Amino acid sequence: MADLSIVFAGIKAPNPFWLASAPPTDKAYNVVRAFEAGWGGVVWKTLGEDPAAVNVSSRYSAHFGANREVMGFNNIELITDRSLEINLREITQVKKDWPDRALIVSLMVPCVEESWKNILPLVEATGADGIELNFGCPHGMPERGMGAAVGQVPEYVEQVTRWCKTYCSLPVIVKLTPNITDIRVAARAAHRGGADAVSLINTINSITSVNLERMVANPAVGSQSTHGGYCGSAVKPIALNMVAEIARDPQTQGLPISGIGGIGSWRDAAEFIALGSGLGAGVHGGDAAWLPDCRGDEGRFVTLDGQSGLRPRVGFFRARSGQYHGLEVPGHQLSGDCENRSGGVHRLRSLPHRLRRHLAPGDCQPQTGRWHT
Repeated sequence: MADLSIVFAGIKAPNPFWLASAPPTDKAYNVVRAFEAGWGGVVWKTLGEDPAAVNVSSRYSAHFGANREVMGFNNIELITDRSLEINLREITQVKKDWPDRALIVSLMVPCVEESWKNILPLVEATGADGIELNFGCPHGMPERGMGAAVGQVPEYVEQVTRWCKTYCSLPVIVKLTPNITDIRVAARAAHRGGADAVSLINTINSITSVNLERMVANPAVGSQSTHGGYCGSAVKPIALNMVAEIARDPQTQGLPISGIGGIGSWRDAAEFIALGSGLGAGVHGGDAAWLPDCRGDEGRFVTLDGQSGLRPRVGFFRARSGQYHGLEVPGHQLSGDCENRSGGVHRLRSLPHRLRRHLAPGDCQPQTGRWHT
């Protein structure tokens, strides 16, 4: 069996499959169940300042396919609704009982230096392996300067990251929001602030559906609702692209990445790892049923890669087969005889150029005088 142990941002774990910060990691009972099932680490559901947040009971909704399968999942859940003291006590005990597993604590407090200065020593005292800064929650109390309200402003990302590196000796992982034009901008800001790693993607702003009888969006709380965070298999293509963008960006070269978003099997996780992620973090309703399959079958993947274990391969496809290139930085051009280049992605020519040539991107050069040049 291949060795799946990893060291991610200085944090050791028996495998690169971790549970992301979410309801399945909100208390000791759930985290212990995850470790018993074989997960290599967890990110404890986001802590905040007391008093704790107040969540509502009707906070989830789903987007269904034609056969009623769940394509995506929406939630309007806030951060932990349990006190800081209870969470810290449970984190301390779980880490003591499971010293070989990675235990990261997600944090979200106001964008005020004193707030971060106060909470960081309390978290570090638990023995946790690292912290994750929740800069991604799309409904994370923006009126208090938290969640995506911070993650969408690069200056804030850099500033808070630097505060955490100043007042805490633990590795700092910055969780990025996908609700931004260019994910690389936020990643670069985290890197400048001294982040040890980034994680992405957090959930995407969404409204899954509208109850036309009641004329209120789902999920409804009485007669009211709001936008929520969208996750599930439907967001995986977006997440893969954003991970790849950061992994191949020269300005964030070498920055460890935790890949999150739509992971429901070890194969999904391996795709993130192939594109440069050091971790494949998932939730999948807390279901670890695919972990035994991974432990028994991952050898076929690592054999193809020629390595002794499942490790991140930054630009794996680019390095192995030339199949993945940015449109602005082509790996090669189509030759005049339209030689087949194994389905690679090629640079899109500018519109004026295509109009002059009367050719669509990737079209062969005509061999007759039919088209003007």
